[in-house]
Amino acid sequence: MEFRNRRMSLRWVLCISIAIVAAASAFSLLGAEDRGWIDVDYSRLVDRRILAHNGEAVGSIVERLAAAPDTMNPADLALVDPLLERYAFVLPDAIEALAGAPQLPMVELGWLWEPGEAGPAWVELLRSRRFLVESDGQGRLRVFLPVPQKRGPLPISQRDSEEAAHSAWDAAWPVLRHVLAAERARLASLRGGETALQVSAYPYRHDPAHGRFSLGVVAHRVDVSDTRPRGDRPPLDLAAWTRFLAETRRLQGGLLAGDELQLLGSEVDPAPALLGEDLTLADLAVAYRAVFHGSLAEPYMSLDKGPSPQRSIVNYGGRLRDTKLGLVSLLCDIRFKTFSQGIDPLTMRDIRTELRQVVPDFKSHLERFSLDASARGLMSQQTRLWFYPDSVEAILSPQADVLVMRRARMTAASERVGSNISNDSEAKDPAWTRGLVSEINRDYEALGRVFPELESLDETVRLLTFFSWLKMLDDQGAAIPDLAALLTVPLPALRTPRSFPQLLAFNALPGVGSRHDAQVFPRPDVVSALDRLSPEDGSWLPAKLRFARALSVLDNRAPHEKALAERLAGLASGGSSDEQLDALTYQAERQRMHDFVLKTLAPEPRNALVQRQKSGETLRVFSVGIGGLDLGMKKVLARAGGRQLKLPWGTDGAMTQARGAGARSSAGTRPGRQGWVRRPASPRDEWRHDPAGLARTMIPEHGFSSSQATRAEARGPYEASRQLGDQLLNMAGDRDGGWAQVVLGLDSPDLRSRRVSFDTQGDVTEIERIEGAWRRRFRPLRSAASVVMEPVELAPAGDDPGGNPKLP
Repeated sequence: MEFRNRRMSLRWVLCISIAIVAAASAFSLLGAEDRGWIDVDYSRLVDRRILAHNGEAVGSIVERLAAAPDTMNPADLALVDPLLERYAFVLPDAIEALAGAPQLPMVELGWLWEPGEAGPAWVELLRSRRFLVESDGQGRLRVFLPVPQKRGPLPISQRDSEEAAHSAWDAAWPVLRHVLAAERARLASLRGGETALQVSAYPYRHDPAHGRFSLGVVAHRVDVSDTRPRGDRPPLDLAAWTRFLAETRRLQGGLLAGDELQLLGSEVDPAPALLGEDLTLADLAVAYRAVFHGSLAEPYMSLDKGPSPQRSIVNYGGRLRDTKLGLVSLLCDIRFKTFSQGIDPLTMRDIRTELRQVVPDFKSHLERFSLDASARGLMSQQTRLWFYPDSVEAILSPQADVLVMRRARMTAASERVGSNISNDSEAKDPAWTRGLVSEINRDYEALGRVFPELESLDETVRLLTFFSWLKMLDDQGAAIPDLAALLTVPLPALRTPRSFPQLLAFNALPGVGSRHDAQVFPRPDVVSALDRLSPEDGSWLPAKLRFARALSVLDNRAPHEKALAERLAGLASGGSSDEQLDALTYQAERQRMHDFVLKTLAPEPRNALVQRQKSGETLRVFSVGIGGLDLGMKKVLARAGGRQLKLPWGTDGAMTQARGAGARSSAGTRPGRQGWVRRPASPRDEWRHDPAGLARTMIPEHGFSSSQATRAEARGPYEASRQLGDQLLNMAGDRDGGWAQVVLGLDSPDLRSRRVSFDTQGDVTEIERIEGAWRRRFRPLRSAASVVMEPVELAPAGDDPGGNPKLP
C-alpha cells in the first residue's frame, strides 16, 4: 500500500498480530514511581568496525574514551558522536521493554522522508535522532530529547527525571514546535478541525564512551494545542532576509542593534550563487543548522579512508550531507585530485591543457614532482591536500555587535601522510608540494573561472562565518532573533554521494630533463572491478574471512608481496580484534589494488612505455592521497575579536543594511548603534507570533487512516492491523508470540524496519531492527536500574524459524 502517492520509493508498512495484549500504555511507565533514571546499554549493538572521520575504527576510539572517562578527548568525542547518536533508537525500545506495548505502534517521524528528499530543514535533526520523535498517527507522540549541557560534571539525581524532562522540552521547543505544528496541520486536514496533541517527552544523556544512555523514566506530559514561540526572542524577519537575497547583495556581515538584527551587504553583479544557482533561504537554513545544531564537530567535509582502498568515505560535519553547501565542499575537495594528477575525476579526462589556457604556468603535483631533481629516487608519496579558513578575514567591533567579512577566501594547505624521506627539512612539505599549494592560492580566482565550485566555496564561507558570529552572541546571552524559524524552510531534493572512488591512475613520470611529459592513464575500471568483490548492500565481510582472502591474493613470487604477507600474518597470529584485522587487511588490499593498476594497463600504452624504458629512461609511479575542507569558523572570529572596526559607509562599493522593514541603502549615513542587549528574563507577548513568510509543512501520512481507526475501535486495534497486514504482504506472524513491524523506505537503499515481539502478556521479548545494511536482533534484559540490549544471533538467510515477516 502506498500512503505517499507523490513519491513511490518510500513505503510505510504496518503488520501486527492479534496475540499482542495492549494492557499497558506507552505513555505511563509501570514501576517508575521512584521518578528516577535507568541506564540503557547499547554497547553490544555497535558496529565497532565502522570507520570514523580520521580513518580509525569506532571500537578503537570508544576504548580510548572509556580508558580515561574523566579526561575524555573532545576530538575523540566529536569523531564518534555523529556515528553513535543514531543508536538513540534503543530509547523507545527501553520504554516499551519497561511499560509494555503501546495501543498503536509508533512511527519515527524523521524517517518518513528519505535522505536527500525535499523537506523542511528540521527533518535531519529527527532523522539523525538528535531529537527522536515518534507518532501513532492519531495525535499521540513520544519524544526523546537531550538534556541541556551544563558546565562541569552533571550528577544524575534519583529525583530529577521529570525536572530534566521539562528542561529538555523547553530547550528543544524552538525546533520541536515546528514538528508538532506540522503534525497538527496533518490531523486538522484529516479531521476538519484543530486537534491537540498528547505528547510524552523523555530526557536522555548520552555516554558514548560506554555505549549507553541515561534515560529519564518520568516523562514531561503535555497537551499541545499552541505551537507559537515562547516569546523569549524577537521574531526573525524572514521577509527582509528574502528581499536581501533577491536584490543581488553579497552578505558581508551583520549589525545587532538592541534586539534588531540587520544584514550588511553590497550589490554585486552577477548575483552571489552556489553552483550556478542564486542563494536562497534554504542555503541560509543549512548554514544555520550546521552551526547551531551540527553536533559536536564544527562543519567540515572530507574524503576519508573507507573499508576498501579503492573508495573513500564522504564525511560531512555539521549535517551538510544532502545539501548544496555539502556538495560545493565535496566538489572542491575532489578538485584537489585534478590539481594533483591533471585528471577531472568526474569525466576522467586529462584537462591540463584546458587549465593552461587560463593559468599558463599551471603544473600538476605530479609534474612538479617529476621535474624536481631532489625527488630523484623517491618512488611514492601520499599527500593530503585540503582547504582551511586561515585567510578568511572578519572584523568584529569591540562590543561584537557588528561583524564585517573583508575576505572569505579559503587557503589551500598540504600534509604528508607517508614518506621515505628522512633527515630533511622539507620532509613535511617538499618543494613540489609547496609549489602546487602556492599556485592554487595565487591563481584561485582564475581557477574559479574553470571550476565554479571554488567561487561557490567563498559564499559557503560567508554563510558559515555569519552564523558562527550569531552563535557566539547567542552563547553570550544576546537577544538575537528566533533563528530556528529557518528550520521550516524547505530544502530542495539533493542526494550527495556517500562514497567516492579513488582516482586510480597509471602515472608514468619521466626523469628530470626528459623530453617526455608526465603521462597519466586513469583506471576507473580497476575501481569497478574491486567494487564487485564487496557485498552489494554495503555490509562488511567477516573480518577473518576478509583478511584470509586478502592474503591469498598477494603474489608470493614477488619478494615485496611475500614479505608483506608474512609480516601481516605475523601481526595477526597473536589474536587480533576485528578492527585490527581490518587495518591489516587494508594494507594487503591496497597492495593488490596498485598491482592491478600496474599490471593490467592496456597493451598500446604499455608497449609505448616499455619502449621508453628500453631506451634507458627511468619511469616512476606516484600515488596521491585524499583531501578535505575545514569549514569551522570559530578561529576566524577569535582572530577578529576586539579589533577596531571602520565601516565603509558612503564610499564606493558601499555596504547596505537590511532593517526589519526591508533592505534599505544606508550610503552616506552611519547607522545609530546601541550595542546588543541581553535576552529578557521573561517572555514578551509581542514576540509570541510566527514571522511572516514562515513555511508551513504537514507530516506525511502515517499510522491508520480515520476509517482504519474506526475499525480498530470496533474490533480492537490488533485485529484491524492484522487484517491490514495480511492484505499488504500476505504474511502470517507467529500467532502464539505475536509480532509487530513497521517498515519505512521499502524501495530505498535507506530501508528502515523495526520488528517487536511480545508475549501473551504484552511484554517485549525481542526486537529486530534493520537500517540499510545494518541489522541487529536483540532482547532487552531488564533490571531495576538498567535495560541492557543483548544481541541475538540472526538466523541464516532463508531459514527463519521465528516467523519473521519476509520483505518482498
